[in-house]
Amino acid sequence: MASSAVKTNPQLWREKLETPILSPPLRSGWINGNRLASLANQNIFFAAEGHSVIEIKAVWSSKRQRLESSASEALDASEDFIAPNGIGLSVHSRVIPELSTLRSDIVTVAAQPGRLACSDSFGNVVVGLLESSSDSSQVKIQSSYALRPSRFEYGEPGYSGIALDKRTGSVSMIACARYFFKDVSAYDRDISVRTFHIGAGPTAISFVDDQRLAIAEGYGFGLWDLRMAEAGGCTVRKPVGPGRIYSMHSLDHLLAVGGTDRVVRVFDVRMHRILGQWSNSLKYACRWVSLHSDQRTCFVAGVDNEIAAGTWGEAHRNSRKKTGAAAELRDQLKAPQMVSGALARSPRRLYGFRGDSPWVGVSLSMETLAAMSSNGAFYVLKIS
Repeated sequence: MASSAVKTNPQLWREKLETPILSPPLRSGWINGNRLASLANQNIFFAAEGHSVIEIKAVWSSKRQRLESSASEALDASEDFIAPNGIGLSVHSRVIPELSTLRSDIVTVAAQPGRLACSDSFGNVVVGLLESSSDSSQVKIQSSYALRPSRFEYGEPGYSGIALDKRTGSVSMIACARYFFKDVSAYDRDISVRTFHIGAGPTAISFVDDQRLAIAEGYGFGLWDLRMAEAGGCTVRKPVGPGRIYSMHSLDHLLAVGGTDRVVRVFDVRMHRILGQWSNSLKYACRWVSLHSDQRTCFVAGVDNEIAAGTWGEAHRNSRKKTGAAAELRDQLKAPQMVSGALARSPRRLYGFRGDSPWVGVSLSMETLAAMSSNGAFYVLKIS
């Protein structure tokens, strides 16, 4: 792809993709699947474009060079852009044929170490098992299999979200939620083990542990146990607030949720209580939320083109003190002053930036946040 990277501030890079990855029509309200995923500790991302899954590799270099590739890989490589400080970003992409077998457009992509999955608007899922290799720059599909929902009546195509559990190996669980069909199907590898029937259309889904799912249902969420028969498998339902939930993310015993009220709430799934919240995190509704590995910082993305990072809970309660946890966290992260339009400031907000168009996918790895806009721009933010 012939393009040039643009460095917008000391930690944020932007690269123009050759083919814009357009967002599908919002048939389920503002609910859209996240069409970007990444693997931990690797600068490799996976994006959905039509019926295909594309591997995107971000490469930083201090000199002009081209990525050497074999003819079978068919990588689209462009010359590196050299920023004034000598560090440039180039993006290389290729289609993954093993996962490009769905007949309708892919709406959600998810990745975990050893696995890569995608789903279409009907809830059909294709899962690829990744080969373990010492070379972190190579991602190869060892094998793949397809998952098909049990029923297709009483529904229509729309939002379809998938969640992978935190385990790796051949016995890993995967769940698929379908908005208009009002159900969530759980699979153990390629075997269907449970189907939950939800009263309202599920808008977000996440594994909180190996056997429990957090499912967003309108203005609240429920915890569902795969081993429980009573009450259809629902162990508890928690009302959240006046707004609908559009996104959630679990980390250890923490569960972060965000939605139309622009408030990020963090819950303890062991005690079934709220630990903290971040109000007015964005200008518009929150469509993506993720907790950082330090468990004190969360990242949110809006339905427009805004991304922000902030603190919650105990870190904010002590922020009035000069030596509070929030002040210490700002010093540790050394947050840059973004110059891309996100000028809102609050005691909990650390930094933020805006893209050139609405987001179609956002992903957070250990030290890198990547975002993809509908105009084909690919943003990479180095957190550390």
